[in-house]
Amino acid sequence: MSEAPGRPLSKFWRSAGSPPPDLETPSKAKILSQLGGITWKLSQLRFDEIGSLLEDEFFEIKECLSRGHMLHGRYSLDIPRGPFTSEAKFYNSLVSAFLEHAEILQLSHHCFIAPVPSRDDYQSSIQYESAVNLWNDFVAVGGKTDSSDNRLDYIIAGDALRDIVRQLELPTLNSETFPLCHPDLSVDNIYIDDDYNITCIIDWAFASSIPESMLLTPPGLPQYRDEISSGLYVPFIDGFISAMPGSMEERSIHRYHDSLERSQVSWRLSRLLNLDSINDYTLFATVWHFARGPEQDLGQYFLRQWSSPH
Repeated sequence: MSEAPGRPLSKFWRSAGSPPPDLETPSKAKILSQLGGITWKLSQLRFDEIGSLLEDEFFEIKECLSRGHMLHGRYSLDIPRGPFTSEAKFYNSLVSAFLEHAEILQLSHHCFIAPVPSRDDYQSSIQYESAVNLWNDFVAVGGKTDSSDNRLDYIIAGDALRDIVRQLELPTLNSETFPLCHPDLSVDNIYIDDDYNITCIIDWAFASSIPESMLLTPPGLPQYRDEISSGLYVPFIDGFISAMPGSMEERSIHRYHDSLERSQVSWRLSRLLNLDSINDYTLFATVWHFARGPEQDLGQYFLRQWSSPH
């Protein structure tokens, strides 16, 4: 096994609330631009099915070992695991995992009506820690996270997602084949040199083919669940477009650009279905309003579902 050149990005790009100094925005933009170019290259490695790339005598697409199928005890669930021949079947499997998780697995810190406080919302660590302590006290009363009421909220959300993914038109240019994706693209697995050039990306075990709409989203950084700022979307998109060959048709470039600009909903949908977040309600609201329109009242929908037999 060879040693990875460079140093892990985690030494420079820190999570919110970590001791300074954090990486400056221009350096982050440079890294996102390079990741955009790498994403273009991955988008050209296509497979006929969605699943994980495993090696026996040769490489094959096998059952899906994605985060949404395996983490948080989901490996034990009786759900379809692929390989999947369509994006719809893949998302339907993730919805099944989401619903069964809500019914029988621990929900840990997930409280639908009371998301965990985010460090980004507070000016100081003291304010943030105080908010977290209040949140812990709130959810401890009555064991809210694993209560029947909280589970019902997630089941209502899951039932809605089942309908939404059937009609959701996520951005894609080729729905017949599926691109390769790194399973955990975080600052721990990205290595850089002193000029913030990416030298390598490690830990490709369980790399998978996924729906194109999921690949075309900027990665969560510094960690998988962290959504990058809107300003860093631009260098990612620019890096992706710049990596295209000069012979690419102008129409295809515009279609890719449009898909990249609309990719936020795909990012939020995948984090929600995986329960890889601290603010599930906000993620659900984004997907809901994207699919149903901004005029649809989400609060009224939940009230109606609560009052109906479920």
